Amino acid sequence: MESINSQFKAPRKLRLWQRAGKGEFHMKENLCESWSNSQNCKEMAQLEKTLSELDENADVPSVNKFIYLLKKCKASKSLNSAQQMHLQARKYGLEVHREVGNHLVPLLVECGRLLDAQQVFDGLAHRNVHSWTALISGYVQSGQSENAINLYQRMHKDDVHPNSYTLVAILKSTKELDGIKVVHMDIAEKGLERDLFVATSLIDTYAKYGAVFDAHKVLGTFPERNIVSWTALIAGYAEHGHGKEALKCFEQMKSHDVTPNDVTYICILKACGNLKSLEDGRNIHSEIVSKGFGEDTIIASSMVDMYAKCGLLQDAHKTLKGLRVKDIVSWNALIAGYAEHGPAQEVLACLEQMELEKISLDAISFVYALKACGNAGAIDQGQELHAEIARRGLENDSHIGSTLIDMYAKCGLAMDAILVFNKLPVQDVVSWNAIIKGCGMNHNGKKAVEYFEDMQKQGLKPDAVTFTCLLSACSHAKLVAKGKEMFELMPTVHGIRPSLDHYNCMIDILSRAGRIKEALRFIESMPCLPSIDMWTAILSACKVHAEIDLGFQCFQQLVRTDSGWAVPYVLMWNIYVNAGRLEEANKIEELRKRAGAKKKPASALIEVNKKIHEFVVGRNDNKKIAMMLKTLQSRMDRGGKVPNIELVMGLLSDDDKEAALCDHAEKLALAFGLLNTPQGQTLRVTKNMRMCNDCHNSSKAISRIEKREIIIREIYQVHHFKDGWCSCGDI
Repeated sequence: MESINSQFKAPRKLRLWQRAGKGEFHMKENLCESWSNSQNCKEMAQLEKTLSELDENADVPSVNKFIYLLKKCKASKSLNSAQQMHLQARKYGLEVHREVGNHLVPLLVECGRLLDAQQVFDGLAHRNVHSWTALISGYVQSGQSENAINLYQRMHKDDVHPNSYTLVAILKSTKELDGIKVVHMDIAEKGLERDLFVATSLIDTYAKYGAVFDAHKVLGTFPERNIVSWTALIAGYAEHGHGKEALKCFEQMKSHDVTPNDVTYICILKACGNLKSLEDGRNIHSEIVSKGFGEDTIIASSMVDMYAKCGLLQDAHKTLKGLRVKDIVSWNALIAGYAEHGPAQEVLACLEQMELEKISLDAISFVYALKACGNAGAIDQGQELHAEIARRGLENDSHIGSTLIDMYAKCGLAMDAILVFNKLPVQDVVSWNAIIKGCGMNHNGKKAVEYFEDMQKQGLKPDAVTFTCLLSACSHAKLVAKGKEMFELMPTVHGIRPSLDHYNCMIDILSRAGRIKEALRFIESMPCLPSIDMWTAILSACKVHAEIDLGFQCFQQLVRTDSGWAVPYVLMWNIYVNAGRLEEANKIEELRKRAGAKKKPASALIEVNKKIHEFVVGRNDNKKIAMMLKTLQSRMDRGGKVPNIELVMGLLSDDDKEAALCDHAEKLALAFGLLNTPQGQTLRVTKNMRMCNDCHNSSKAISRIEKREIIIREIYQVHHFKDGWCSCGDI
């Protein structure tokens, strides 16, 4: 692309003057250096001629010539020339000249000399709107918003009327919605609401700060809506969770014969992804291809992201493979999808492919890769990633640090998580939340409470997520009184209004502690409707504490809400079976079949030799694993552990039920681990749902028989089995 400098011919670029014989004005060398890349010999010769034609006897350079040169220096953005011009203006007393000074300020701002610009500005008796605007814009662009706002207020006091450029600049400096509204009032007062440049900036600013409906009102006030203003509004809706409104705006825009551009498509694809609106996403994908944007790398990356968020990982991967240039952004979009929806091993496969294609991981890649390792319990690969992060000097990154804490905690290595936390140079709220959550899921609720108290001593204010992590920790550790205390302190001391997540945690705390009637009373006192999670927590507690009638009430509530969900049927069936009421249990099973509620197959992951292996309940054709499980069951029988065959649904013999229990996913994973790892090595298994009582008891027994530590992470907690005991205390 041709440079700005080369767009001007030498005679038009510059008028030079020079004090004859005394060498007091040494511009020639600097100018030659500034434009050396764009001047040919002929142009340089013309510059020499221009120099020789200047009035050698003038004591002070002509103001008009000086201004002309200032304009050319500004156009060229030549820092050396700007500095020389400033020195000469000061030398000849032209720095305070009204016209020269008002041209010099924008030049110095353009070249990044803000302090010099401010000094010249302060020395001027008469400052025009261009100087005010240039200096305000300079402060905004350099991130000095407070200086920009102070200058804008001075401008008002000096009765200088801002122009459209001033108002757009000050909009960019405003960090709060109230401030935006004040500037909006100034815009209206100056009659600039219908100025397309100003209105578009106002829409963009409102949208960026989440005031999308204010942005929409602005769009409706002027008839000339261009692609920039429409896209700004669509971007705001997409960014702040109003995907449906973004799609409506997109259709309205096209109905006004405004053609979408690449940025518009990127924003609307994001809206489709956030909504998980696959139909809209596919339609827009087709439109993008038909308009010739299909090869655009950024748009293609957005399509990958959209399909990944919709859970269509194969479509996302196919889109990525079709790209001629696969960059880190498109790979990260795919990795994020696999990290969120699974399978986690695909994330690690993507990392291997990226390495083959010589695409270097960035901080975002590491975050998603670590998340995948945590979800899969792949500690060996997680530790390798940690070593690579340390080698690259990324350990101090707050997002990476928090994800490392989460990864180690999910793998049952709470002490390693604490070490990572302690090494962080800046412990922000996110990292404190991660360590509180990590302690909680590993059944160390008291330590989680200690971290919560330490966090406040460090001067950090807990947020809503902090309390979700803390209350969850209290639930797993049966800290009922502490949980109730923390919940009550949320609005009174910390100014946080409890959300549905916090109410869910309170019901879980009471239910796990066996306080089922208190949990039901708590539901009645809530300002919001009870969630499915609440009724499920109480129903699970009814199963543990043999509360048949209360359990049936919860079952009815759940079935009314979603009759196609299998979990309440299974729990209620277990309650009846445990009570010996087989007839009622069979009726529940019939209801399940009639409703078409299919049970999600349980699966378990185990990492062996840096490879992740997946096992699904009832799907084992490995004779060695079957033999290992049979041997283990025989040894457990001799040790007094009786299989919970009542947990197996269906009209089967006791032997068949016992065999069915052996085919549970976590048992298959444990048997594989025992067969393929050295004696004494810790086994880590990750399961996609809660363990049944038989698997929990079997894991305790296997840890004692095999003299191994077994770590099993289910949905919400990590169980540490050692010497026949579990860290959860069997709660």
